[in-house]
Amino acid sequence: SSDLSRGYLWLGTDGGGINVYDGRKFRVFNTKDNLIGNVVRSITEDKYGNIWIGTTNGISIYDGLKFHNINTDDGLSDNRVIKLFEDSKGQMWAGTAGGGIDKITIVNQDSVSIDVINRDRKSVV
Repeated sequence: SSDLSRGYLWLGTDGGGINVYDGRKFRVFNTKDNLIGNVVRSITEDKYGNIWIGTTNGISIYDGLKFHNINTDDGLSDNRVIKLFEDSKGQMWAGTAGGGIDKITIVNQDSVSIDVINRDRKSVV
C-alpha cells in the first residue's frame, strides 16, 4: 500500500465527485479540482500508488498532487467508464458503457497508450 491510499477511504459519488476520508475528516475532489467528471463509477489503485477514477466523462489519474485526465480525445473508446482493473502485469483495463474494453499503458507522466480490445461490442455492462 502506498502513502497515497494507506488508511484512506475513497468514495465515488453520483454527481459530487470523490470523497476521501482520512479517518478524521473528508476531503472532496470534483471538477473544480480538475477531476474529469463528478459521476464516479470505479476507483482503483495501480502498482505505483496512483488512484484511477472512472467517471462518465473519462478517467482521472491522481498522483497525489494533481489529476491527469484521459478521454476519447486520447483514444479511449468511450468516456463512460464503468470499471477499472489492473492485471498482474500492471496493465490497466477500462470497461466502458459504449465502446468496449480498453487496455491502457502509461508511457510517461504526459502520455498514455490505449488499445481498444473489442470496439465491436456496444457495452461491457
